[in-house]
Amino acid sequence: GYHGVAYIHKQEQVVVIAHRGTDSMILSNLLSDASLALGRLPDAQADAKAFSERVRLGLPASGYEVIETGHSLGAFHAEMNVGYLGGYSVTFESPGTRE
Repeated sequence: GYHGVAYIHKQEQVVVIAHRGTDSMILSNLLSDASLALGRLPDAQADAKAFSERVRLGLPASGYEVIETGHSLGAFHAEMNVGYLGGYSVTFESPGTRE
């Protein structure tokens, strides 16, 4: 399944949301990769977006910079969330997004 973590630096007012990449021992991760290869949105993206939304809702109303990051499948989640919700992404070995 999906796994993400948020690191919040209150003094610098920065939050980094990190999305785990593909774990080949988890079937749902492999199915997500297959969805991407077929040009479809993986089911896990809904969970990744919901996690980012929850983190963002817990932040003060303004002032925080949001950076999303990940590798492989996690990079896809980071890029999609920034497209939907704003912020910045720093990604590694991304399969790419079309949106």
